[in-house]
Amino acid sequence: MKRSLIMAICLALMTATIATANIEIKKDDFDGDITISSTVDAASMNAADIARATMLKTIDVKGIEELNLNFALAAKKGWFFSEQAIDVKITKKNDKGEEESEILKAPFSFKISQAMDYGYIVTGAVFLVPDILSQKIIKAERVTLRVYFATQPNSTWDVPKEALAEWKEVLKYKPPKG
Repeated sequence: MKRSLIMAICLALMTATIATANIEIKKDDFDGDITISSTVDAASMNAADIARATMLKTIDVKGIEELNLNFALAAKKGWFFSEQAIDVKITKKNDKGEEESEILKAPFSFKISQAMDYGYIVTGAVFLVPDILSQKIIKAERVTLRVYFATQPNSTWDVPKEALAEWKEVLKYKPPKG
C-alpha cells in the first residue's frame, strides 16, 4: 500500500513539473481582495525571449474586477518591453467549421526593470485585458500573442492549449457568495 502511494505521489510530482500552467487563487487577509492567476513558463511557450506569462484577475471587496496579462524575462542583453499595446490574435471556428481570426489589442499599463547578479537584467510588463478581449479569449480555440520590445525584435508565440484552458478559467472565475 505504501509503495503504491509513493509511486502515485512521484507520478503526480512528475506530471506537475510538465504542466504548462497552474491556477492560483489567493485572498488578501488585509483588504479582502481576491487574485486568480495562471502562469505559463518559457519551456512550454516555445518563446526563448519570454520567461513567463501570467493571466491575472483581481476582484476587490466591492466586486470590481481588473484583468491583466503580465510578462517577465531575464537576460544578459537588454530586452526591454515597449510601451506599445500587444497584439492578441484570436482564432475560432465559424458556423461552417472554418477557422476565423481577428487581432485585438491589450493596452500597455506599466513596466519594470531590475539589474540582478551575474549581469542579468529582469524586466516585466503589464498589459490590460479589456472586457471585449476577455470574452473573445474565453471563446477562442487558439490565442497567439505578439509582444513588442524597445530594444529587440518583437516576439510572437502561441499560448499552449493547456495554458489557454486555465486562462479561460481565470477569466470566468466568480468568487463564491457569502
